[in-house]
Amino acid sequence: MRALGRQVAVQVLGPHRSRAGFASRATAKRLLADGAQIRTLSQIPRAAVVFDDTLAVVFDAPDDWGQPVARGVRDRHVVRFLIDLFDQLWADATPFTGAEPGYEGVVDDLQRSVARLMAQGLTDEVVARRLGVSVRTCRRHIATLLQNLESVSRFQAGVRAAHRLSVD
Repeated sequence: MRALGRQVAVQVLGPHRSRAGFASRATAKRLLADGAQIRTLSQIPRAAVVFDDTLAVVFDAPDDWGQPVARGVRDRHVVRFLIDLFDQLWADATPFTGAEPGYEGVVDDLQRSVARLMAQGLTDEVVARRLGVSVRTCRRHIATLLQNLESVSRFQAGVRAAHRLSVD
């Protein structure tokens, strides 16, 4: 990366799912080797690149033809908001060194996210979409959550999770 070679600080905030994919892990390892810092979260609100305090590019969901749309933002107040949002997300994110395989190191965060989304009454498909994982992977996380809560149903898991939160 040329930016890294010019001593420009590069911080990358990505979704936890990027820890599991071979291609994204390879990219992360290259970035890390070049000096970037990488952290992950269970959910990222939207993709954006902030260059400095005067320019950011925000990416929208794909349009009708399946193409993502990029919008340049030059309003200093909006760019400052994006920087502050990034800083807040960065502080809550889990560092990624590239050495940990798969979801190691973020399982607890994923479990909390799955539980929170399930508590909203969302289906497996919607939970998976929100987390950016396949339905199959989502169901594996739900099964693990049920097992960790020693539950046989979603309802029982919800009751036990609520009880644990009230005790803590």
